[in-house]
Amino acid sequence: MKENASRWVELVIEVTIFIIGLLGNIFVLITVHKRNNSKTIHGIFVTCLAIADLVLLCFDSPVSILDKFNISSEAFNCRVHLTVVTTGYNAGLFTITSMAVHRCHIVTHPWRPKLKRRGAIIWVSLIWLAAFILVIPLIVVRKVTENGL
Repeated sequence: MKENASRWVELVIEVTIFIIGLLGNIFVLITVHKRNNSKTIHGIFVTCLAIADLVLLCFDSPVSILDKFNISSEAFNCRVHLTVVTTGYNAGLFTITSMAVHRCHIVTHPWRPKLKRRGAIIWVSLIWLAAFILVIPLIVVRKVTENGL
């Protein structure tokens, strides 16, 4: 009985995190777009971070929720889920790091030329490319076997 109650508590927490994260990141994207901040460097980085978080939420949370009911697809979990979640995680991590490096550069070198919008878009594209390239070995190595691993 106690195990069943803890399972339901975990499920409620996961669903709550999923809904709040989904609504929060969609709200961030709408706010950045409505205020025309998507044209600024900060807006580009925040948009990239929100998209990376949405990718992580939309692929990881539903799989975790379905696992609570013993509903899963080994092929999807092995090939697609792990690849997309790891790419989203890497992209978010690289974006936060890039924001910190950009902020540090602006504070420590105020008179040097600043990053332009085009440069920021290229930088964010390279972030996603690097995030995916780091997952390629995982794609190559992971294979679905008879026991599902």
